[in-house]
Amino acid sequence: MVSAWGETSYEDSEDEARDEQALMAIRESDEEQEASVLHLKDKIKFLSKERLSELLLDFIDESEIINNEKEDLSRECMILKSKCKNLESRGNKSDSKNAELKNQVLELDTSVLELRYDNLKLKLGICKKKDDHKHVTLEENLEKMKDELYRKDE
Repeated sequence: MVSAWGETSYEDSEDEARDEQALMAIRESDEEQEASVLHLKDKIKFLSKERLSELLLDFIDESEIINNEKEDLSRECMILKSKCKNLESRGNKSDSKNAELKNQVLELDTSVLELRYDNLKLKLGICKKKDDHKHVTLEENLEKMKDELYRKDE
């Protein structure tokens, strides 16, 4: 208690020490926090204005820290959500591009098969022409031989 001369008694110092311990207990865990807050709530009537001011300032400081952390986490969350949407968009674009490339590969495969078919037809056509030419040549040779045989017979 404060004496008439403005001095703090030993009992006041002990009370302040207990109050600080209660505040420290508030930070340790939720269960202890409820008990400490209730302890402070019961003792608040007996605290000096200066001590109440200190506690209020500590509370305000802690509250600001928590609000700042909450704002930081909110910003980080927004950034992560934005990155997630960006990745989803990229994934969709990749899927679309992948499907487009698969279609192009199928078209190329079809073109290759058509070209192979045309090539085979050409080869067959050339072979047939060669065979036809050989056939014509053989027939001509056969005719010449016939003519020679007739001449010899005559």
